[in-house]
Amino acid sequence: MSTRFYLEFAKTGLVRYTSHLDLLRLFKRAFKRTEVPIAYSQGFNPHPRMSFAQPLSLGYTAAHEYLEFQTDREIAPEEILRRMRSAMPMGLTLLSCRPLEIGSRTLASLVTAAEFTITLPVAARDVRLDDFRKLCDDYLAQPAIIASKRQKKTKKYADQDIRPQIRDLKPAWEPDEIGGMDLAGNGNVCLRLLCDQGSASNLNPDLVVQTLLPFGGALTAFPREEIEICREKLFLEAGTPALPGLYIEPVPKADEKA
Repeated sequence: MSTRFYLEFAKTGLVRYTSHLDLLRLFKRAFKRTEVPIAYSQGFNPHPRMSFAQPLSLGYTAAHEYLEFQTDREIAPEEILRRMRSAMPMGLTLLSCRPLEIGSRTLASLVTAAEFTITLPVAARDVRLDDFRKLCDDYLAQPAIIASKRQKKTKKYADQDIRPQIRDLKPAWEPDEIGGMDLAGNGNVCLRLLCDQGSASNLNPDLVVQTLLPFGGALTAFPREEIEICREKLFLEAGTPALPGLYIEPVPKADEKA
């Protein structure tokens, strides 16, 4: 039996304001509290062998996130799930636990893209759905989309063309889809963003929002704090063995896009 597993979970509610490092600490304590036999690294300062498939920005919700971990002895995934569910706070919902058998590569090294839902609060506006379809088309038609991004090393802001990292942007308002537009209800418009995510190329959706709001003019004239962002799916590189809950990359890589 495998001793490598991945937990699939959803992150909603106030837990969205839990940072990446604090979420790691939360799972570390949950493993200890539930006596799941998590494995530790060797050396002077051992750490639990666990990592997220892809860090999630503070304030975002998520429908399907993944924690990869290793145990130091065999244990059934169903037992891990049962124990860990008892230690989760409100807003963290464990969906499944499965063995991970993909050789030596980690999930983090396999992630290449992600799909996000960007919810725009247009309930009080006189909007037409075609306006948002045209907005997305015109936004993507730009030869370059320049965003101001903070550099990790210098901590200074620099302009960057994010257009090559945006794979698709389109409205999602079908009545039968979660997060679609419902003018009789909350009236929100949801945009679906497919973009680069992972170690090779990573785009923060906030940069898309940063550039989309001024581009949309009166159509998108509302504060950033009124916009909600949810990561819906993570995509793995082509050729990866199928893993339940994760998606194989369905679109060209960044260097293959026109």
